[in-house]
Amino acid sequence: MSILPKDYIAPQGAYTKITQAITSLRILSPEALTGYELWIEKKPVRKAELDMFTSEELRKADTNKDGTRRQPKHFYAFVVWNNTAKRLQVYQASQKSVQESIVGIEMSWGNMREYDIEISKTGEGMETRYKVLPAKPSPLAPEILKAYKDAKIDLTELLRGGDPFTKSSEKVDPNSIPDFKI
Repeated sequence: MSILPKDYIAPQGAYTKITQAITSLRILSPEALTGYELWIEKKPVRKAELDMFTSEELRKADTNKDGTRRQPKHFYAFVVWNNTAKRLQVYQASQKSVQESIVGIEMSWGNMREYDIEISKTGEGMETRYKVLPAKPSPLAPEILKAYKDAKIDLTELLRGGDPFTKSSEKVDPNSIPDFKI
C-alpha cells in the first residue's frame, strides 16, 4: 500500500524529460522548430538551421566526460501535451534515433498531431537507446486544444535564449499552466 494517492503523478517542469518509463506525448505544434544546440558555460545556446556558431563559441563549448569539446547537436523542438504528466510542455528531440523515428512515423502514419507517440528509454550513457512508437489515432480533447491556444507558447524564444512560455508582454510561470484530468 502506498502513502500517495492512487493516481498521483509527481510534478514535472515545463520541458519534457524522457525517463526509463514510457512517456506518451501528443505533438501540438503545427511544425517543429529545428536548429542546433551547443552547451556553453553549462547553458544551452540554440541557433536556427542556417546560423553558424562562431569560432569563439566553439572554443567556449563545454567539454564531454572524456575532455573533448562538445559539438553542436541538431534538434527538433515541439510544443506537446504530455499525457504522462498531464500538462503542456516543450519537447526537444536531439537524439538522432528519435529524430529518425519521428520522420519515419510521420511518413507512414501521417500528421503527428492526430495521434500520440510513446517514447521509451533504456540504458545509460553511451548505451542509451530510445524507442518511438505511434499510438492509435484519436481526437484531441477540446480542453487540451484550448490550453494550447491560451498558453501562446513561442518556440522561437529558444533561439533567443528566452523562455517559450513568456508571452510578448507578460511573464508566464510555466508551472502555472494547468494540469488536466482527461
